[in-house]
Amino acid sequence: KHDERLRRVLSRLQEARVTLNEKCEFSKSKIKFLGQIVEASGVSADPDKLEAVKAMRQPCNVSEVRWFLGMVNHLGKFLPPLAAKTQPLRDLLRKSNMWVWGSPQQEAFKEIKEELTTPPGLALYDPNKDTVVSANASSLGLGAVLLQKQADNIWKPVAYASKALSNTEQRYAQIEKEALASTWACERFAEFLIGKSFHIETDHKPLVPLLSSKKLDELPPIIQRLRMRLLRFSYTISHVAGKNIATADVLSRAPINNTAEGLSEEDINLYADSVVASLPATERRLKEIQEHQDKDSILQQLKKCCVEGWPDNKDLAKMIENCDTCARERVNFKETMLPTEFPTRPWSTVGADLFQKDNKHYLVIVDYFSRFFEVSKLTSTTAEAVIEHFKSIFARHGIPEVVRSDNGPQFASECFRVFAQDWGFNHVTSSPHFPQSNGEAERAVRTIKNLLKKSADPYLALMAYRAAPLANGYSPAELLMGRKLRTRVPVILSQLNPESTDLEKLKKIELTYRQKQKQNFDRRHKAHDMAYLRPGEHVWVKDTSERGTVVSTAGSPRSYLIETPRGTLRRNRFHLSPTPKAPVTSDLPDSTEIQVSPCSKSSTIMAEVQKVCQPSLPDTSRYPSRIRAPPGYLKDFVCS
Repeated sequence: KHDERLRRVLSRLQEARVTLNEKCEFSKSKIKFLGQIVEASGVSADPDKLEAVKAMRQPCNVSEVRWFLGMVNHLGKFLPPLAAKTQPLRDLLRKSNMWVWGSPQQEAFKEIKEELTTPPGLALYDPNKDTVVSANASSLGLGAVLLQKQADNIWKPVAYASKALSNTEQRYAQIEKEALASTWACERFAEFLIGKSFHIETDHKPLVPLLSSKKLDELPPIIQRLRMRLLRFSYTISHVAGKNIATADVLSRAPINNTAEGLSEEDINLYADSVVASLPATERRLKEIQEHQDKDSILQQLKKCCVEGWPDNKDLAKMIENCDTCARERVNFKETMLPTEFPTRPWSTVGADLFQKDNKHYLVIVDYFSRFFEVSKLTSTTAEAVIEHFKSIFARHGIPEVVRSDNGPQFASECFRVFAQDWGFNHVTSSPHFPQSNGEAERAVRTIKNLLKKSADPYLALMAYRAAPLANGYSPAELLMGRKLRTRVPVILSQLNPESTDLEKLKKIELTYRQKQKQNFDRRHKAHDMAYLRPGEHVWVKDTSERGTVVSTAGSPRSYLIETPRGTLRRNRFHLSPTPKAPVTSDLPDSTEIQVSPCSKSSTIMAEVQKVCQPSLPDTSRYPSRIRAPPGYLKDFVCS
């Protein structure tokens, strides 16, 4: 058969008038070809090449390491876990790494030379034999072997392959690394596998359906791309236990760890020897350098830090605590939710806010008990115009005990303070730039904007909202008026009769709802309570980017009065970061600017503000005069 094939080849060459070199040999049982020995039993490495690698001395620089790895990679198909074994040597080729020949490099260099002493032989590839691709992945690299079943029913390797993972691939999940290993192995042995059915073995069981039966659109993006790269192959895949997998499992079960917790004395000596060898200096010069290093206090301190370790965790914490820049740039995490206490009866506590929609201004007042809200379109945003709408709404539903609002100029004005005092309700304001404090009103604004945007008739939309049951099972109209509203939806008239609300049941439902809402918020935002600020403590006000000193609390939870160079501000704890003690200087006159609205006499906030600000307001009852309100840009300050 050999002679017949040879004659056909020679005939073709003769027809093409191609001549052969005199060095050609025929009818040989063993030949040397490209550094390999090819014979009937298979393929093995050329002993001459192995001797050249085994006789190589220890590399002294990057060029010699690169030359050594080039020779080893040429013999890579005879070494299954080559990528893992050469990892410490390949680290020396990175420009970002300093040249240090330590114990990991020495062990890898020695182990590779020992492996090449008796490299495994490879079988000859036969396209008619059953073929298996066995692939594996580790944190460092990929390994694969191409196996074929021989006449004696023994699986023998045809070729080995290995590959180091890139920095990006090292961050893959393990299942993605295993999928990459199988895909890369098929592409690496593509010349043996295309046009032929073969089998893939993997020790990662969840990978089997992902690369076989699962639909492409159901796969994660990375595995989907790898699966598409395998579409040109005709394969089956199955799981094989790691202990039984044919390929060398060194890559996944025993990778070489290149990270050492500390340097041994031998490593230090090797590094010192390499530094000395690279210095073009005389003995006298080296001695002078050593003497000066011993006298250098900074180098001695650095040496102490390297030997003893620095800094400790407590040193870091102390340094950050006393760092003014860290305090300025520190990100305050969200604090745990403080649910609003559910009122005991309708219209006892209401929230108010102003909003703008399509260049038109509106006032919204929402009942904390029923979530029933009233909306009024404003022709003017002055405090007097807003108060008129308050009176109109209070005339329909009565005067509440508490009115919550933000610190808008309308609510911070003197006339609104007088209005609150004359009508007998307690006006409570939220911290500036912290709308969460008035959450019920903010939520009502969002609901109203959606209603106005989606509905052609806003009155039908308002009626539908007021008649629709809430999560507690009652509609806003039922809770506020004690009856259901008649809408355009047909209803039995008897259901419109007034009915009393089961307050105990409602309170229990609302309490459960608030607890669940708080748990979800705290878990979703990973919220935690921040430290309490004491009077006299120095802080950094984040939204105004200035220093300040805590004066006192502002009457509501997590709200503080802060003295700054520009005046006294009120801020939520979220906007404050404790800072190291630092003098606060100012070129401005010593005056306090307003930031909270003066409340009624019963307001706790008003009492706290009056302690800090100037005493009582002047008596305005003697002569009639116009009401003087501070300009809008002072709405965040406490003014006297």
